[in-house]
Amino acid sequence: MRLRSPRLPGFGEVVLAAFVYLALVLKFFSVNDEVVPGSHLQLASLATTLGAALPFVLLPLLLPRRLRGVGLLGVDLLLTALVLTDLLSFRYYTDLFTLRNLGLSSQVGEVADSVLALLRPEDALLLLDLPLVAGAAAMLALGRSALPVTRRRVGVVLGGSLLALLPFAGQMGLFRLDMPAVVEAMWDRPAMATGMGVLGYHLADLGMVAKDLVTSEAVAAQEEEAVVQWVSRRDRDLPPEDRPQGWGIGARKNLVMIQVEALQQFVLGRTVGGQEITPNLNRFVRECLYFPNAYNQTALGNSADAEFMTNTSLYPSARGVAYTRFAGNRYVSLGTVLRSQGYGTLALHGDRPGFWNRNRMYPALGFDRYVSKNDFKMDEVIGLGLSDRSFLDQSLRILRKEKQPFYAFLVTLTSHYPYNFPELGNRGDLPLGDLQGTLVGDYLRFIHYTDRQLGRFLEGMRACGLLERSVVVLYGDHTAIPSANKGELGTFLKGDMMDPLAWKAQQKIPLMIWVPGGAIRGEKEIATGHMDIAPTVASLLGVRLPVAFGQDLLSAGSGRAVFRNGSFLQGNVWVQPEEGRAVSLKTGQELPFEAYAPILEEVRTSLRFSDLILEQDLLPRICRVLP
Repeated sequence: MRLRSPRLPGFGEVVLAAFVYLALVLKFFSVNDEVVPGSHLQLASLATTLGAALPFVLLPLLLPRRLRGVGLLGVDLLLTALVLTDLLSFRYYTDLFTLRNLGLSSQVGEVADSVLALLRPEDALLLLDLPLVAGAAAMLALGRSALPVTRRRVGVVLGGSLLALLPFAGQMGLFRLDMPAVVEAMWDRPAMATGMGVLGYHLADLGMVAKDLVTSEAVAAQEEEAVVQWVSRRDRDLPPEDRPQGWGIGARKNLVMIQVEALQQFVLGRTVGGQEITPNLNRFVRECLYFPNAYNQTALGNSADAEFMTNTSLYPSARGVAYTRFAGNRYVSLGTVLRSQGYGTLALHGDRPGFWNRNRMYPALGFDRYVSKNDFKMDEVIGLGLSDRSFLDQSLRILRKEKQPFYAFLVTLTSHYPYNFPELGNRGDLPLGDLQGTLVGDYLRFIHYTDRQLGRFLEGMRACGLLERSVVVLYGDHTAIPSANKGELGTFLKGDMMDPLAWKAQQKIPLMIWVPGGAIRGEKEIATGHMDIAPTVASLLGVRLPVAFGQDLLSAGSGRAVFRNGSFLQGNVWVQPEEGRAVSLKTGQELPFEAYAPILEEVRTSLRFSDLILEQDLLPRICRVLP
């Protein structure tokens, strides 16, 4: 008995679609398994991948008969290229590709040798199906048997595609409930891929990019001109007689900027069980220009927002995070300005290079080198990456060999939430008493450990002569204690953290600036935050930062800290526009909200113009017209 091939209409294209579907699922499983071994077998990841792949092979069946095979081949080629891009990106950056970085494709040629070095012999297996699909597509184009496109068939394909996406929609819903920042900011792409598969992550990424395109505003010519004029009025190259005291006092000195993970202001000067929590910072701050009323101004991006503001004096992005949305922009930053003055520029961080998109953002901010987890000797890991002890020891050895002057931007990591990494052992021990086993107690242990490492680093700089040749800026990236633990913090501080004013007053980060020879030191109590660091440092170094939404604290008569939600601090008065309220943080006294209307208009204008600069990449044009 002879077996005959079925004569059913469209049998060939259905078989081809099934073959492409199986091939794509296996390819994405291979990426899932490289990101987190075994993750493709997790139910959520498995269901999302199986469902998300189906619309890609169903929709080409609605094309004209001769194009259906070609459509399936196109889908296979496109998604295979995506799989290879993900594999290479993960092997190099420990990160996945995002559509937001399409604008950086011009840089691929510069790293072509590195890309080729990342390829493995087994990667050829990803291409084996393509000749078969191409041959089958050609046969379908020449054949006559095809499924007719009827209303019923269109309904089946579209309905089936929507049903197939239900697991993806369910996972997106869970992510938005549990970790909304991960979805909006896409700051940890491998984490998303672990929960919903790599293909599911890419659908989420596509959705967020499409949302940005739909909601972004087209800038009218007159509005763009208004931004330019507003910045021009703020940018003034002052004559020498009008420059503030301290301007240029650190000229041609190195700049060492240290961003400390979760360093909150309340730990400075405090003791627990009779022991200082931060003895080294307590000593160092007495040698510095210190701002005890520096507030956390970060938004969705936390650490990345702090880095962004500190280096650019632009506000965090209104939607998403600048580090992931605007890595393709051209910036005027401390790094670009100092590099133009002959400084070497480098950023150092003991995490993987792709986290928070740093591998792409640091070059955009003017850093010539990024020393990451891939470059450090990972001889001691605590929590998310290299321990602060090893990170700061190795960083000091690197800086001692750097040609001077240089700008070094260091980001610590050990004191990261949830402050319970077992690798710390007893190296952060404090007599915690009743705080033992609480989140606040754990935080104090970790920040005590980090303080010790910072002390060793600063003494190392002093011993080798670097300290006297450097301006050192040290600050916290964001607050440490989440609102869910207000009660614990209140117990430690002996205050009522349930009171919104008391809670707001504690949302501070230390900011201290060390200038060689102690030329400038002491406390300056005006309200400030991350936004003011870049213009202040530029002033100390005697360079011009032409676009800055913060103010130079050397010349500031009154302090202001603007938050991403539009509220702001003017001096010690907290102004909340949404509530129509102005209240003193010191006394709790309600003040006339109307008295702050002119300042509110300034604040809204500055936030809007900063957003326009980011969304329309306006800095190059602004700098061309500035004097």
